[in-house]
Amino acid sequence: MVGQIQQIKNIIEETLTKMSIAGSVEFLENSNGIQFNIKTKEASILIGENGQNLMALSHIAKKLAERALRSQSQDIINFSLDINDYQAKKAESLRSLARMNAQRVRYF
Repeated sequence: MVGQIQQIKNIIEETLTKMSIAGSVEFLENSNGIQFNIKTKEASILIGENGQNLMALSHIAKKLAERALRSQSQDIINFSLDINDYQAKKAESLRSLARMNAQRVRYF
């Protein structure tokens, strides 16, 4: 599995290089699987409006990884892609909004 993670990391880094975007790729393992986080100063380009570019980049990375791992007869691992913790911050914002609305419901 470590080899697969490194392969996926290399695929993401190569994609960034081909896009002429400077950045580093980190990964961490959590309960939802493997998450790759791209750290870059050009996050707005990669994230796009409402995260559309991020979703597209994630789809491309998954397809490239799937092709590379299948050609080597390896199992495909589930992973997600994030840029400068954009999705993590968005999820936390939604949780805060839900808590605030729940408190309003209790109050009224």
